[in-house]
Amino acid sequence: MSDKIAERVVISSLLNGGSKILSSYAFGIQPEFFTTDLNQSCFRCIKNICERDDANKISIEMICSEAKSIGLENILCTKESVEHLKTISSHPFNEDEVGSFCRKIKFWHTVENLDGRLKRGVKKISELKGDESLLDLVSSIEEDIFGYLPDMVSGDDLVDMSSFSLDHIKFIEENPCQSAGIPTGFPKYDQAIGGGFRRGTVNIVGARPKVGKSTFCLNICRNISQRGVPVLYLDTEMKKESQAVKLVSLISKVDQYKIETGQFKEKENLSTSVDEALGKISTLPFTHSNVSGKKPEEILSIIRRWLSSSVGKDSNGHTNDCVVILDYLKTMDTSDLGDLKEYQYLGDVITKMHNFAVKHDIPVLSTVQLNRDGINREDGSVISGSDRILWLCSSMSFLKKKTDEDVAAGDLMSNGDRKMIVVDTRYGSGMDSSSEYINVVSNMDYCEMVEGRYNYEVLDDAGFVSDDDDDDMIDF
Repeated sequence: MSDKIAERVVISSLLNGGSKILSSYAFGIQPEFFTTDLNQSCFRCIKNICERDDANKISIEMICSEAKSIGLENILCTKESVEHLKTISSHPFNEDEVGSFCRKIKFWHTVENLDGRLKRGVKKISELKGDESLLDLVSSIEEDIFGYLPDMVSGDDLVDMSSFSLDHIKFIEENPCQSAGIPTGFPKYDQAIGGGFRRGTVNIVGARPKVGKSTFCLNICRNISQRGVPVLYLDTEMKKESQAVKLVSLISKVDQYKIETGQFKEKENLSTSVDEALGKISTLPFTHSNVSGKKPEEILSIIRRWLSSSVGKDSNGHTNDCVVILDYLKTMDTSDLGDLKEYQYLGDVITKMHNFAVKHDIPVLSTVQLNRDGINREDGSVISGSDRILWLCSSMSFLKKKTDEDVAAGDLMSNGDRKMIVVDTRYGSGMDSSSEYINVVSNMDYCEMVEGRYNYEVLDDAGFVSDDDDDDMIDF
């Protein structure tokens, strides 16, 4: 699994072109990418010389001197090696072709790496005794293989921003879009957080119990999957049967109790609405998985399998549009805590989820529980868990019930019985969490949430003057 010709051409071009060739074409190559000790050692010496002396041509004498200084003289300073290097250095090369040969070296190194990972997986299977956890085994092998894939298409660590900016803006000009991220179906919320759910981000929505976290998530699932974008709903509470009833209720506008009890069959119009909803659901790329009790590594394994089986990659090796929803972030099993405090455990989970989102270039929405202080306060301290949740998220929003004070200020319940407050955001305009919110109109009978108006729009229209100084996966 190598291309000896490519290795000789690259070594020859480096000997004759020095730092220019290294910085222009071979900057991403490491000594271990080459397949022989001689080529590996030669490249190591050339790389050291170029980085230290900025040499435009590398002589055999320079190679031998460097080899002695780093303990490689037994490989590079023998008569046979010197003759070999002389032969290589005299090999004619076309600078325009060097880049393609460098890519071949990287390609075969990647193939060899994948081959080694597959062999490690086979070895793990061959060493099984029969009392191991199959899920742990599968998760381990998946991490070995799928965890390596994003590295194969990742960009270089150092980027020339002047040229990259020109290319990136030109790409945007030629490929205009309506939103910087994936629209959630809540336009004001999207605008406040920076244009929907962006790739490589974790977005947080916090709420007190029974306010409607799961209903909000289900509405986002419906909105996004209706656009043909795959959604994975990781559920820590409800089973697939309950979510199926809620989804049918949401789309059919038939009371979920009537669906759950089968009473919808008693009226033709309700039965028709349910049948039509089922027809729409059959086309939705919406996957549900109950992950209650599962470890973070198991949850990430589920996401990896879903990305591979249901999402895929484009022609450039980038993950296609998709959204992962975790409802909600919490300690699954107290035995998982070990010596950790709960806030430390949750901080570790959000860190792994954030790193996974960045590595696989996908957006994540996670809900969290607000502590009792979250009833009346709007800041990061009311999150049940860790400060790291606030540090690592792209947007932090709170879903709350409207209060008597909101109504007394002139924003009636008819404008919305709940409110969305974007407390913190890395990209969007955000809002003044002390005085601004988005009205949310909910109908919990059929699990619907619809975005209303900003409270200040309602107050302005009403003539109020504001004071600005104050377990199994199932595809639907």
